[in-house]
Amino acid sequence: MPSTRRLLALATFFIATCAATTPVSAIVRCEMNGKPVNTANGNETAGLTGLMRCRETATGHLQREYEMQGGKTVGLERRFDDQGRLARERRVNERGNTQGADKTYWSNGRLKTEEVANNGQTEGLKKRYFEGGALEDLLFYVQGQEVFAMAY
Repeated sequence: MPSTRRLLALATFFIATCAATTPVSAIVRCEMNGKPVNTANGNETAGLTGLMRCRETATGHLQREYEMQGGKTVGLERRFDDQGRLARERRVNERGNTQGADKTYWSNGRLKTEEVANNGQTEGLKKRYFEGGALEDLLFYVQGQEVFAMAY
């Protein structure tokens, strides 16, 4: 049976190894109307209405932007990749679910997917595209369930 000292040494080594290999999260700062906002603090977001913009401090790249109404995320939401390129654009309802158009983009800026959602469930036609821009397939949904697919 290993000694307590040896177990402690192994645990310390393991923790140090994990800490050395774990990527550091980027620092993100958000603002609305030019004023900094701590989005993790409900007191700071309470009652806010407008467009919240969040940027990575080291690069200045936009990470996300979204509309707020009365302190809640409702309306347009855009997410960006680590280079500041648009990755997803959708509308969010009062429940936080996708409502209406939802589009995702390849890193080259071309459309990756486009669909329409009703309270978070895909409804009707969904299109997926290859990175080069050609149509990959068409899918059809009823109440969030895929009922038809056609590959190109």
